[in-house]
Order: sequence, then C-alpha cells, then structure tokens
Amino acid sequence: MNFMLSAAMVTLMPYFQRTAGLGPDKYGYAMSVFTIGMLLGGVIMSILKINNNNRFKIFFVSMIICLVSLSISLVWSYALILAFFAIGGFFIVVVNVILGALIQLIVDPDMRGKFFAFSSSISAALTPLGMAIGGVLSDSFSIPVVFLVLNLIVLVIFTTVILLSKETRSIFHVPSEEPSS
Repeated sequence: MNFMLSAAMVTLMPYFQRTAGLGPDKYGYAMSVFTIGMLLGGVIMSILKINNNNRFKIFFVSMIICLVSLSISLVWSYALILAFFAIGGFFIVVVNVILGALIQLIVDPDMRGKFFAFSSSISAALTPLGMAIGGVLSDSFSIPVVFLVLNLIVLVIFTTVILLSKETRSIFHVPSEEPSS
C-alpha cells in the first residue's frame, strides 16, 4: 500500500504546478493542511483509549475515509482539496497508530527489532520505485485520474485483504498488554 500511495502522492506537485489557479504556494498550503490533519490525528490518538472490540472497526473505517477523501480530493475546488487533505492526513495517522500498536502486540518481543527493521527497509526501498512510477504515469495521463486510480487500487487491495481474510481480521482482537501493578 505504501508503494501505491507514494506513487499517488508524487503526482501532487506537478498537478499543482500544471493547474491554473493553483501553483507552488497552494501546494505548500495543501501539504501544510495535510500535515496539520496528521498532527491532530496524533494528538487525538494519544488521548483515546481504543478497546479490542472497536480496534478493527476504527481501523477499517479510518482507512476507508482516508483513501476515499484522498481519492476524490482533486476533483473539486481548492477549498475542498484542503478539507479532504486534512481529513486524509488525520485518518492516515489513526490507521498508522492502530497498525503500529497492533504489530507491537502480535510480534514476539524478541523479533520486534528485526521485524520493524525489515518492514522499514522494504517500505523505504519501494518508495522511490513508487515515486518513479507515479512520475511516469503523471506524464502520460491526467494527474487527477492517476491520483484517483492509485488511491482506489489501494482501497480495493485493502478491503479485499481485510474482508476476505478472517485471519487478518482476527489479529485486531489481540488483547492489549496491560501494565502490571
């Protein structure tokens, strides 16, 4: 999913440069609003306590909201682009926090360092490849269409994996580690 999302996100700068009425200033504001959404998501997630019964629902709904808001963000006015970027930024953090905490619960403590090093390496290696593909696609096709299709591909992959795999859904119900007193 990170591969496809990096391909989608790299199309944004050329979109803002090539679209009349936008430009680099508005791109900067859009990325700032996306980041503010992410910061707000982080603050809210640091306050909330999500129990096992709601973890999957919150994760699933947050991922859907994030991907749908980003997918449709470029088809309306600049004000709506900003609103959808803020929403996307907020919910991407909700997804990442839940996923990160869940991985810490399900991966054996002796393997966590290796797991996170491996997954970070794979993600870091695929990001430039995704960006290169996004760049080629944005030179060949309409950027809003490329952005929409890439986000929708992630949405389809995500929902297919989550909805068709009972094992994947079951990991969301791992009990939280409670501190011993």
